[in-house]
Amino acid sequence: MIVEGNRIIRKTNGFSVMEVNDFNDSLLEKIAKLYCEIWKEPPWNEDNWTIEGVKNDVLSQAKNYNSVFLIALKGEEVVGFTWGYEVGRDSASQMCGGDHFSRYFKNCQGIFYIDELGISAKCRIKGLGKLLSLICLERARKKGISVSFLRTSVNAGAARCLYKKIGFKDLSLPDPIYKDRTYWVKEDI
Repeated sequence: MIVEGNRIIRKTNGFSVMEVNDFNDSLLEKIAKLYCEIWKEPPWNEDNWTIEGVKNDVLSQAKNYNSVFLIALKGEEVVGFTWGYEVGRDSASQMCGGDHFSRYFKNCQGIFYIDELGISAKCRIKGLGKLLSLICLERARKKGISVSFLRTSVNAGAARCLYKKIGFKDLSLPDPIYKDRTYWVKEDI
């Protein structure tokens, strides 16, 4: 059972949101399968992800300082996820390829990087992405973090619309590796 060692923190419209602290094999497998399925879709078109690679990445990300891992469930099926973690100013600047972030994060107490957000195609346009994002930011805020950032594709219209609605600002700062992705920031999360 995937609920063991983890806690349901919200239920809404037939979905449950769980904060994950215990990544058992069954849960890791479900998250990894959904992850691979989502990133094969446009605009990402990434078919290089493997189940084992994603499982290893999830376990690695869970070790990051002040990490937050959330999943959305429909019964026992994982239908969405988001995760992120706290980073320092230097790490944030390195992630975006230089000192570009220093002016945005000059006086902040903590910086939270939202690493992933994904919703199963059959469960989109039901508010799950927004719900997961808001809960993730709430959890980060409770850890004393004041600023959040992320990156997404300029072609990911739904994601960009969501981030704008919840208060993120597109910095129009391209990622140094993936030129089609820009960084977004939200202050006073």
